[in-house]
Amino acid sequence: MRGPDRCTLLMHPIDAAQRGLCNAQLVEIRSSRAVIQAPLELSNNIMPGIVCLPHGFGHGRKGTAQTTANAHPGVSLNDLTDEANVDALTGTASFSATSVWVGTTPTATDPVRKSNP
Repeated sequence: MRGPDRCTLLMHPIDAAQRGLCNAQLVEIRSSRAVIQAPLELSNNIMPGIVCLPHGFGHGRKGTAQTTANAHPGVSLNDLTDEANVDALTGTASFSATSVWVGTTPTATDPVRKSNP
């Protein structure tokens, strides 16, 4: 867990500019299943129209005994995916085809929205 925060939403700079979003800004990511928040990381390595939330986070939940992981919690792609969205060819969950909306986080006066625990 050395170095910069790796639990970021990667987005192409053109997409971010069209939405008025800035690098390192906390953004809201919505799918049909959940709403989560993550810092935005602009990257030319991501195609316009696509975002990437690196896998391997979501720790910091009750009942886990992962001391280092719990000290560096992050959001999970699994919270956004819908188990009913299945790849027809393989019959497995279709993680790479989850439609999301990305924008600014709600203000302090908006109701708090949480992903599934």
